[in-house]
Amino acid sequence: MKSLIKSITPPKGFKAATPTAEGDAGCDFESVDGKVVVQLKVGLHAFRDLHSAVISLAMEAARRPHIRRACLILLQPKAILTSVTREWAAMMRGVIDRGGGKRLALIMVWSDSF
Repeated sequence: MKSLIKSITPPKGFKAATPTAEGDAGCDFESVDGKVVVQLKVGLHAFRDLHSAVISLAMEAARRPHIRRACLILLQPKAILTSVTREWAAMMRGVIDRGGGKRLALIMVWSDSF
């Protein structure tokens, strides 16, 4: 799945994410001005995958306070829309700091193109 993500050309105004000193970018794309980061996940199968992705994205936003929006994009998720949105809301309420959580966004995409 990671190879699919690496083959996606960043949209206009975005570039491949810059790795940290530890070698992990924490996201897949970032805006040219560095204010928006995007993490892509393909075919979400279990909530543990969602939890891991959200925590990773929240940590990236905390590490870089100048980020205005940190987006998690789920491509072709296998989970049901209502279940994912319910779990996202629960994580925002119960796990993620309210200040940092306001900068996170969830986007789900279903398409026959992938």
